[in-house]
Amino acid sequence: MVQWTAISKLGQLGWPKEPLMNDVILPEEEIKKAVLCMVVTGETFKFQDVERFSSWLKLVRTTAWCKRFLVNFKNKFTGLIFVRGELMVDEIERAEQHWWRAVQRECFGEEMSLLLRNNAVHKNSKLFSLNPFLDNTGVMRVTGRTERSSALEEATKFPIILDPSHGFTKFLMRYYHEQGGHHGLETVICNLRLKYWILHMRASMKKVFMECQRCKIRKAMPSTYGYITRRTSPATGLSVCV
Repeated sequence: MVQWTAISKLGQLGWPKEPLMNDVILPEEEIKKAVLCMVVTGETFKFQDVERFSSWLKLVRTTAWCKRFLVNFKNKFTGLIFVRGELMVDEIERAEQHWWRAVQRECFGEEMSLLLRNNAVHKNSKLFSLNPFLDNTGVMRVTGRTERSSALEEATKFPIILDPSHGFTKFLMRYYHEQGGHHGLETVICNLRLKYWILHMRASMKKVFMECQRCKIRKAMPSTYGYITRRTSPATGLSVCV
């Protein structure tokens, strides 16, 4: 109480002064570099499911048109000329290559991964006897004695490996069957082997022939059930209905 009374007698001029912030020296703050990372995620363009199409030709042509759209979309920002008109041969080939790789990734994913790392396929693989390799477009092909032939084309020397259970392969076999006039199993198989190596090709093609409605109608035999048969009586020589 005595101290407070003494301070009050001094007046405001005698009161202790509070130090100003300008006189206070603050320690230097540590400056750290901040790195900002931005990741933009987006869905990649996916082609329609194979089952949504009715034939191999429609599937390939639709894929070619989609690829042309993507090319023109990129050309819009790069200033290149748009591609117009009917589909060209190289566009159809790129569409086929797309589905060849898609079939092989889905059906032979492990073998594809090994070949991409320059490793050989395992001995227990169903493709081991085919000695597969990847060409410059990433398509898996067969290596065999045909590579020594000078009379064969490159596509025939190294046919493309396909799985018969995939929808694209089924469309392909059906297309060759229709192009062959719905007859001639050996002819269709021979035409396919000029470019493709389909596993269990003969059994798969027989199944295509059996499922073809046109072939069913052509091979159907007329039924005799319910028809009235006629015979000649040996006694009278007259025709009798039985």
